[in-house]
Amino acid sequence: MNRFSTCSLSLLIACGHAQGGQLTRSGSIPLGDLTASSDINNIAISPDGTQACVVTSYVKEPGAAVYSTVTLVDLVRKKAGWTRQMPPPDATANVYAVACRFHGNNVYVLANADTAHAMANNVGRVYVVKYSRSGDELKRAAIPVSTESRVAIDMLAHDGKLDVIGFGKDTDANNEYYGMFVTAVDESLEFHTRMMKDGSYTQFAAVRAIGSQWYIGGDFYPKIVPKNDLAIYYANSKIKLGGGYLWSVRPQHKVVTASDNIATAIDYQATTYSLSQSRGTSSLIAVDAGGTITPAVTYKSAFCKVEAFTPAGQGLLAIRQSCAGSGGKRGLVWIDPATGAETTLDVLGNTPKFIVSDSRNWYGVGQLGRRLEFVFGPVTACKTR
Repeated sequence: MNRFSTCSLSLLIACGHAQGGQLTRSGSIPLGDLTASSDINNIAISPDGTQACVVTSYVKEPGAAVYSTVTLVDLVRKKAGWTRQMPPPDATANVYAVACRFHGNNVYVLANADTAHAMANNVGRVYVVKYSRSGDELKRAAIPVSTESRVAIDMLAHDGKLDVIGFGKDTDANNEYYGMFVTAVDESLEFHTRMMKDGSYTQFAAVRAIGSQWYIGGDFYPKIVPKNDLAIYYANSKIKLGGGYLWSVRPQHKVVTASDNIATAIDYQATTYSLSQSRGTSSLIAVDAGGTITPAVTYKSAFCKVEAFTPAGQGLLAIRQSCAGSGGKRGLVWIDPATGAETTLDVLGNTPKFIVSDSRNWYGVGQLGRRLEFVFGPVTACKTR
């Protein structure tokens, strides 16, 4: 019997309680070239819905070097295609893939790299690799950013355009100076970079483009930070791409003391959700497209750390770590935004690794024994009782 049920009782319960939708599994594809120890960093779907790309990273001993791969998945024939290890900018670099995106007839992959240790804010470069749909590397190029350090946050394909967003840092004897950059990417990997010097979100922020508007949420560095007082806080913003922010707010998650315990998801109506946890208590806050903060929904949960977080239909999906500690099991849960009610789902098996969704479908990676499987299906709207 297949471990992944097509439509389990738990999903029907979630549908009835949350009134938001149910997940059904319509395909499962083994990712034979990827090991279970790989971290899934990002999944993207082609505009016609026929292909997916998956970027991963893993640590290879000896030397603890960081490597990254990109894999193409055929959703029509339900089979994995090619996997390519991303080339580093030089022979000694660690490579951490951030995102892959389909644009035109090609696949573009964004990565951070450094030449010494694992990813840090103090060093590094940002670069893009362009692949054909058949897996040929066509070109690679570093993004020019006029700061001492630079780190990519995400790459967005929207309105027929491809853009990279990230942040840079400069330093002097007393202070650190942070700013965000946005880079337009063309087919020849020519970059047109605009720098915004008024603070920056970190590499763990979530960002979504809706038309010509950009929304972002995550940890934020002010413009000027004294070296002896690294101020950082959680924020949500609407970005003015020419420079600066149209609005910024700071949702207060009272159950946490560190902003790195807050995960962010942004839906297609530009509502930004932030989910925090502390000792089995979770807090969910929504910020609408105009920057209005709703009161926090605080509830008890058997899960703690959030590994992946995405809107789906009228609800939210999260992969969360059990509160039992670092050895605790992961679970995929459906969250009702109105009440915080969580229902555990089994469509990604006992070890879910990553999940994303678009307006109609969900896509994820789960671990089956020592293998990884790409799983996908529709988000079906429920009938309101």
